[in-house]
Amino acid sequence: RLVPPVYEVITAFREYGNPIWVKRFIDYTLKHLMPAVTDQDSSALGYVMPIEEYVELRNHISGMYPAVMMMEFANDNYLPRSLLASHNILKQIERAEFLCAALGGLINDFFSFEKEVLDAESDFNVIPLYLPNTAINCMSNTNRSRRKFTIAP
Repeated sequence: RLVPPVYEVITAFREYGNPIWVKRFIDYTLKHLMPAVTDQDSSALGYVMPIEEYVELRNHISGMYPAVMMMEFANDNYLPRSLLASHNILKQIERAEFLCAALGGLINDFFSFEKEVLDAESDFNVIPLYLPNTAINCMSNTNRSRRKFTIAP
C-alpha cells in the first residue's frame, strides 16, 4: 500500500505517462521505499556490507532510479526496452542508468556524512566502508567530544 502523496503521483503518471514506463517506475519506487524504512546499519544486519552490495542498495534507497526515469517522463520521450534489446544496446543503457544512480547516491553520502555518520552514528554510508573501523571510531569519538566542549551562543 502506497502512502497518499506517492499514490497521487503514480495516479498522475498513469494519466500522462507511457503505461510500460509507469509500471517500471512503480517497481523502482517500491524498490526504493521498501529498504528505505529498514535499518541498514551493520549492527542491524549483523555484517559489514561489501561495497558492491552497498552501491546497489544505495541506488535504490536514494531514489535515484526513479529520479533517472523522470528524464523520460519530463521529455515525454520513453526508451522502449524491447527496441533497445533488439538493437543490442539495452545493457549499455541499463549500465548508464546504474552509473547515474550511483553518482547521485554516492555523492549524497559525502554531503550527508557528518549528519548520518558522525551525528547519528550510522555506518550506512560509503565513507565508513572505505575507512578502517578505528578511523571511524576515532572521528565519531572526536565529534562527540567536540560537542561536549562547544559553548552555545
